[in-house]
Amino acid sequence: MTALVLIPAYTPPLPEERHLTLVWAGDQADSSVLAALAIVGGSWARTNGAFVTKVMGTALFGENQNEPVLLVELTPEIALLRAAVQQYSKSEYQEFRPHVAIPGLTSKVRNPRTRPKHLYFNQMALWAGANHKESETLWWLGA
Repeated sequence: MTALVLIPAYTPPLPEERHLTLVWAGDQADSSVLAALAIVGGSWARTNGAFVTKVMGTALFGENQNEPVLLVELTPEIALLRAAVQQYSKSEYQEFRPHVAIPGLTSKVRNPRTRPKHLYFNQMALWAGANHKESETLWWLGA
């Protein structure tokens, strides 16, 4: 899996695997795509700080409508990052709907009273490989 993702700070009750995919560049992108995504991610992280986005609700995405997500507002930061990398997209879905994937839709996440109202994005990562945690390049925003 090759993807450039934003990672929100830990916010209970969200799981550890929460992320917003800016672009999915395919299962195995070639080295020029990886290099381009690394340049975008690294330079953005150095020149831009963390930011907040509003949670707009929940939905189920995916082919079988079984992948829980938090819908988030399209902030200027997300829109600019997406515009910078959308040319590398290999997704079958043409419309970009900003959302945070949250494996496991618990009752606390479904409940508007207990799910977060805002998310604080403070990291970006480039995932390249079958196991993204082993091949992850991680940047702190603003560092």
